[in-house]
Amino acid sequence: MPFGSAIIALFALPIIYWLHRFYRKPTTKVVSTLYLWPTEKLKPVSGQTKHRFVNNRSYWIETLAAVLLTILLLPNPCSGDGEHHVWIVDTSASMSVTNVQSRLQTELSNAERYDRFTLISAGHTPVLITQYEGEDSTKQKLSDLKFNQHHSQLQEAISLGRTLTSGSMEIWTDRQTAPEAIQYSDTTIHRLGTPSKISNVGIINNDWKDNSVTTTLLNTNDKTAEVTITSVPIFKAATNSAVTPLTRSMTIGPQSSIEVVSTLNEGQIGFHIQVSSSLDTFQLDDETHTISPSLKPVRIATDLNPATASAIGAGGNPAPIQKLVSTSTSSPMYADILLTNRDIGGNENTWRLHFAPVKDSAWTQELLLHKPHQFLEGIELHNTVWQFDPNRRIRGRILIESNGIPLLTEEQSPQSSRRILHFNMGPNTSLLQQAEWPILLQNIFSAKQSELSGFNQTNLSLGESLIGQGLENGVWTFNGPSNTTTETVSQGTLTFTPLEQGAYEVIHPDGSAVQTIGVSLLSKAESMLHPSTEESRTSQIEPESISGRTSHYRKWIWLSILGLLLFNWRNNR
Repeated sequence: MPFGSAIIALFALPIIYWLHRFYRKPTTKVVSTLYLWPTEKLKPVSGQTKHRFVNNRSYWIETLAAVLLTILLLPNPCSGDGEHHVWIVDTSASMSVTNVQSRLQTELSNAERYDRFTLISAGHTPVLITQYEGEDSTKQKLSDLKFNQHHSQLQEAISLGRTLTSGSMEIWTDRQTAPEAIQYSDTTIHRLGTPSKISNVGIINNDWKDNSVTTTLLNTNDKTAEVTITSVPIFKAATNSAVTPLTRSMTIGPQSSIEVVSTLNEGQIGFHIQVSSSLDTFQLDDETHTISPSLKPVRIATDLNPATASAIGAGGNPAPIQKLVSTSTSSPMYADILLTNRDIGGNENTWRLHFAPVKDSAWTQELLLHKPHQFLEGIELHNTVWQFDPNRRIRGRILIESNGIPLLTEEQSPQSSRRILHFNMGPNTSLLQQAEWPILLQNIFSAKQSELSGFNQTNLSLGESLIGQGLENGVWTFNGPSNTTTETVSQGTLTFTPLEQGAYEVIHPDGSAVQTIGVSLLSKAESMLHPSTEESRTSQIEPESISGRTSHYRKWIWLSILGLLLFNWRNNR
């Protein structure tokens, strides 16, 4: 409420005082109810009587009521209603050329005292930046907001916002196509524009094939762009020798793209590629860090004792497991397939090959394969000696059987995701001497690679998360371009979201480097910067209202004023 109402109420105090000073209560005269004498004619006292000091109950009651009314009408602190503003901000890279931060800072400066703000970042994944916070903390979080994502998930951010307010929301974006929120009446959409076209030459894609990467460059200008491309190799191990970058000059036609091929040499695992042009004013898509993607290595446990290795081999010779997998000496994070004659070792993500040797004599006959199954692709087991116990029960889904006798089963633990492959074969089987035996094991390894431990990918776009599963517990370290980050793994799973472009080295808890991750923007949609006009669509729903911290006292003040006036009326009857 305006101050004028409170000032009017304040002027009531001297008026009450002077009314009581000049007020003379009529004289009370007691008369008989019987007619014993004639009625005395009372003469009114001329003029008014002025008291030197007012000290009666009615005066103090009315004064207190006027004071309470004045306090009630003040805009602060008792009339502190506000609004809950829910802002969904598009944090994609193209938003960095708009004035969204200064616009929102102005909105914050014009906010009322009791307004509260919820800020949601709509990047690759919606992130709740602030929730129901005041002006100062929201300004700081807004200043720290980074606009570098390769994509914006507006719809998911809107769904998140609806769980946080019962009122309207505001969306700040530069998307020219109508977002999904246009159909909703509870959103105010601010489409920010650029007054003129932004000149840009950027990197929009990397495509690896064998040891070469094809990098796509885009020119969004209406003029031909002269571009300089610099490629710096990234090595698997640190080197003290000088690294000579490869520099190439090319021409890109207007509104077109070209491809540049870079090939790895010995010891190299990727490239840092950077472009520059006089027509380029948008810097976020000018460089890429790309790492050669390699198949997730599978390591076989090497701690089998000779007796066990011979028991599952042919003719007393150890099984030729090590010949099947060339990456048997890979990093310690991939000890995932365990050869054993009993259920030991590993974790929930470890696949066990569980052999059960028996002493019964073997025979030769045709084996029945349950097809289709990815383990059995390319395998024809005819006239193969597989020694087994017909009375032995092997748990799990039957993959190979003979005359109804299971020879290979796959068991999944009901308490966890752990799976065990059970082999029912003896030491004299000829399976290990057949070509099908390596094929069978190799198929098992290939089928399980996607479910074994390790990281989901080696190349990320800004905003994406690196996910590791089945990792060893401990503190993992990520050495980034400008800082070092640590993540603690306690149950085998790790999630890491890089905040800047560059190459990240992943350090195992034992101190060894096990992986290199490349992080880049790589988004054609964000590199296509078009001039546009600003427009807004207003919500049909008001923002959620907020009561100030002292507003709930107002009803008690009203009740107090009403009580005082009733008491004063009763006192003056």
